Amino acid sequence: MYVIVPACSANTIQDKMEHIQDRATKNNVTINHEKTKEILFSANLRPGNDIQLPPPCQDNERVTSLVTLGVVIND
Repeated sequence: MYVIVPACSANTIQDKMEHIQDRATKNNVTINHEKTKEILFSANLRPGNDIQLPPPCQDNERVTSLVTLGVVIND
């Protein structure tokens, strides 16, 4: 599953992840947080721009690149 949230809505990521965790618990499914990654997409994330990034969500690792179905996605 992929959850895509634009950077302008980054303040809602924690709520969305809690909702997903609640649904997983109700359906007797566990989320492997060691495999869960977070990548933040924003046009404002260019070198030299000083913007405040939200902290990573829960126990997720924030990455700048990930591989999805053999395709490399960069921030």
